Amino acid sequence: ITDQAERLATLAAAGLRHLQLRIKRGPGIGDAELLAAIRQSRQAVQGRNCTLWINDHWRLALVAAAGGPCAIHLGQEDWQGLSAAERQQLLSAGVELGLSSHSLWELARARGLAPRYIACGPVWPTTTKLMPWQPQGLANLAWWARMAGRPVIAIGGILRPEQVKDCAAAGAAGACLVRALDGGADLQTFAEAWMQGRWGLVSATAAL
Repeated sequence: ITDQAERLATLAAAGLRHLQLRIKRGPGIGDAELLAAIRQSRQAVQGRNCTLWINDHWRLALVAAAGGPCAIHLGQEDWQGLSAAERQQLLSAGVELGLSSHSLWELARARGLAPRYIACGPVWPTTTKLMPWQPQGLANLAWWARMAGRPVIAIGGILRPEQVKDCAAAGAAGACLVRALDGGADLQTFAEAWMQGRWGLVSATAAL
């Protein structure tokens, strides 16, 4: 997950299958700037085996997609803030939808919408944004992965490869890197840690 559209080409070239552009509005960042960043991001991943997810700005994402494939990530407070007509517009556009979830009732609501994935977080404490929710921990992540009925993505406070390994071993379908990218993460090390965790999960399942 990054707020820098210019970084996406490098991340896509590294083989990452899912990237998210998350830019918050602020001074100097209006619709024109956001639309330009979304279009730049789409160009960055074009021709790659990679899905680009746009956080929050679904109307602009639909404009940039111009009727083509589009993937949107929304927090549940954003989904709840949509009118019935807006929800219908979003769903009828055929977009892929990812939803954030931070509690049991949010998980239940997200499952009812049958999104492409459900994000579980924060797994660990995070400073990326103001977060009123308690960290879920690995035990809750594992429970969500079993019960969600959709792929579960771990997010929040994931800074080290061993955390990625633990998320994979808990049954998560993916793990999000945010601040880790700002620290110059060695993506190959994280990928290897993920595979080690996934192999541990497969081995434990086989043993059972």
